[in-house]
Amino acid sequence: MSNRQFFNVLTLCSGTVSLVSAATLLSANPALAIVNGSFETGDFTEWETIGDTSIQTAAFESGPTDGEFQALLSTGVFNTVSVTVPVSDIETFLGLTAGSLATIPNLPNVDTPTDGSAIQQTFTAQAGDVLTFDWNFITNEFTSSTTDIFNDFSFVSISKMVDGLADINSPLLMESL
Repeated sequence: MSNRQFFNVLTLCSGTVSLVSAATLLSANPALAIVNGSFETGDFTEWETIGDTSIQTAAFESGPTDGEFQALLSTGVFNTVSVTVPVSDIETFLGLTAGSLATIPNLPNVDTPTDGSAIQQTFTAQAGDVLTFDWNFITNEFTSSTTDIFNDFSFVSISKMVDGLADINSPLLMESL
């Protein structure tokens, strides 16, 4: 799993953890008050969800790095629920500006997202607090397509800012931010 750290020089008033494929959110500072960050209740207690979201154990074969549970967010025709969620609904759910998910600066090949899933939790942080989380981008899409129509991706959104984590063109191991 990859690990990212976010350093914020301004006071972060609220945050959202979104589309973090097979993610476990860990707080470096307990004062951040992220509740059920490792999903150890076995459900999404204190989280809001949209789309095809589920809690998995290590039996999913992408073991959690902390505890026994992890969140899994799925997209497209392989959803375990019968309805896909349009990207516009996800942007609204996360409080993002329309079109935000089509213009992620560090994922330039993502320009026509269609559907997806997301989880979020609001928390308060102070200037200098560090938020870390583990994530694993898993996809069955292929990179040999002549179009980007199948370009699955993952991202995190904090205070309405979007940062791409990975897409089908990303290297297997991501560098830390």
